[in-house]
Amino acid sequence: MILILARKIFRYCSTTVCGVLSFSLISLFWFKLHNVF
Repeated sequence: MILILARKIFRYCSTTVCGVLSFSLISLFWFKLHNVF
């Protein structure tokens, strides 16, 4: 039930600004994480 809902949200987000925003946030966090080490 939750998995289907999460999949729907993910599919909706991936086609909107939400997907772009989350992707940029993850890449920024990944870049900072690799800069520390």
